[in-house]
Amino acid sequence: MKSFNNIFFDTKEKKVALTFDDGPDPIYTREILNILQRYNVKAAFFVIGQHVQTYRDVIGEIASQGHTIGNHTYHHPDLLDLSHEEIVEEIVKTEKEIMQITGQKPHLFRPPYGHFDDSIVEMVRQMGYIFFTWTRKLDSRDWEYASESLIFSHMMTHVESGGIMLFHDSSHDRMAVRSHTVKVINQLIPALLEQNYQFIDLAHLHHDPNIIVYTIDENKYYN
Repeated sequence: MKSFNNIFFDTKEKKVALTFDDGPDPIYTREILNILQRYNVKAAFFVIGQHVQTYRDVIGEIASQGHTIGNHTYHHPDLLDLSHEEIVEEIVKTEKEIMQITGQKPHLFRPPYGHFDDSIVEMVRQMGYIFFTWTRKLDSRDWEYASESLIFSHMMTHVESGGIMLFHDSSHDRMAVRSHTVKVINQLIPALLEQNYQFIDLAHLHHDPNIIVYTIDENKYYN
């Protein structure tokens, strides 16, 4: 099994990518969108299919504001517990939900819990997706910690050029509270902008010939 896989993108400039998992949520996602719009920052939202079906209008807002929408499966299962056919169904069901709203197939995929193996990576690629996890030390762990000061301090301490940050705008548990995530984002973006960081859209990484995405753990190109 592999987990997280410590993804970076190679850049000499002060650039980072902001990503959100498990949405959309009618409250927290919209609050985050408002913050992103205020600072003219683009992000990637890896969405759960059953949430997409419930909150279709929020997906429309994400797309209309120019953010990237990625596939995060339909029910948020651990893919290592599923058969090949079950994994395909999870991905395709979510893909169809997104396409019905946006008219476009998502091209990015992130596995729930960051759990996968080589066969899952290959399967996802054959389905036309780019496989992305995140930078391990830039996992906000906002699903575990409810203290915005603790999360903010952690992210500011570990941020570095080429890092892919992970937050959650919702949860596979719909009762989860993400108000602390919203507060952190509202502090983090201006703090990083003040340090001259730029936020790069994850989907654009593979369109820039000057940027290579790779894994630190295995020291090999990832895509």
